[in-house]
Amino acid sequence: MSKTEPTIAGRQLDRGSVIGPLVASGVHVDDCWSDWGPPDGQRPLLHELTLTDLRLTRVALSGAVLRDVRVEGLSCDKTSMFFFANQFERVTLRGRVGTVILNPKHLSPEYERAYVDAIRAAEADVEWTLDITEAVGKVEVRGYAADRIRRDPETQVVVRRENLLDGRWRTFDWEGTTFRVGLDLMVRAGWPDTVLTVDATRRNHRTQLSVLRRLRDEGIADQR
Repeated sequence: MSKTEPTIAGRQLDRGSVIGPLVASGVHVDDCWSDWGPPDGQRPLLHELTLTDLRLTRVALSGAVLRDVRVEGLSCDKTSMFFFANQFERVTLRGRVGTVILNPKHLSPEYERAYVDAIRAAEADVEWTLDITEAVGKVEVRGYAADRIRRDPETQVVVRRENLLDGRWRTFDWEGTTFRVGLDLMVRAGWPDTVLTVDATRRNHRTQLSVLRRLRDEGIADQR
């Protein structure tokens, strides 16, 4: 007998909403989105969540506060893998997570600067924001403070803007990896740093690891 997958569908996460505490497994969230607004006290709050094998399809989560959240096993379709303008406070991703792209900018130009400033201020007040140490997949962290992210220093390295000023990275042999894209984004966006991560699910994961080691050896990436 097949097991029925609990599904949440067709819902808006309203401003002022609070979800949690909650422990759940095998939940499918489909065609759900968060309401837009300024980064004030009415942002949706997701807190004290422990979620296993979470599946997202047609989901747009932006402008929320995620606090003390643990996700072990995550599957996102192409419209759900982008997370914009969310504030993270002790959020852990573990196990297979597919592709996840995290960006502090809001999609609305009206709120873009305000969200980045609010998230920067919040990052300064917490010991850590994200823990991706045991995340398996393509995790792209675009613009969040690298020093507040817990990571595996062998497979998830920090590159700082000042180490790109001499331009050596532009002639670096990337061996077919996509890491240069992340550095291009950092330079264009003006981020102070970024995190490059090995996707262990890809056939070229050993090549990715080798490239990160050379980035450290060249002084482009942090040693630890």
